[in-house]
Amino acid sequence: QNEINSIVKSGENIFAGTFEEGVLKSSNMGANWIPVNNGLSSLNVLPVFANGNNLYAGSYNGVFKSTNNGANWIEKNNRISCQFIYSLAKSENNIFAGTFYSGIFRSSDNGENWTSVNNGFPLAGVGSILVNGNNIFAGTFAIGFDDGGVFLSTNSGGDWTTAGLSRSVFSLAGNGIDIFAGTYNGVFQTTNNGGNW
Repeated sequence: QNEINSIVKSGENIFAGTFEEGVLKSSNMGANWIPVNNGLSSLNVLPVFANGNNLYAGSYNGVFKSTNNGANWIEKNNRISCQFIYSLAKSENNIFAGTFYSGIFRSSDNGENWTSVNNGFPLAGVGSILVNGNNIFAGTFAIGFDDGGVFLSTNSGGDWTTAGLSRSVFSLAGNGIDIFAGTYNGVFQTTNNGGNW
């Protein structure tokens, strides 16, 4: 059995990021899975997501990109200082990578180059990133898992402000008004961008 960290559907294929077995691919709705790890230097893969015809995988050795349904992966870590990638997300023109201890990095050229976007953001672990319209939410965690919270950017990561919830956040989901945060203490909801949970 595999520890599954993420699942994404891309075209007719489903991809799963796993611990110790890298990326697994299914072309028959999950009935069978095969490893697709050519070019991955780490088989500990946390986030996997699709952006058009491009696949991205975040691992213990950084970000990897595939343009051929996972048949080959190419490392894309230019200017990422912490290569333990815990979360990935996309907005209309940007890709965001959340790291284990160096905050968030942004790429506006499909992962070729990355820029640190941590103004007002703690250098904490980034458990999840959610793009919700023009807002970007990031859930953070501390090493001891007792501290963390949600941060909000309204300018593509240029600046961040606290959005409450003083606890470690490992998953975020939402669409429109409702935002949900997954923590060790259950699920929390906000309808006013973190003003109240």
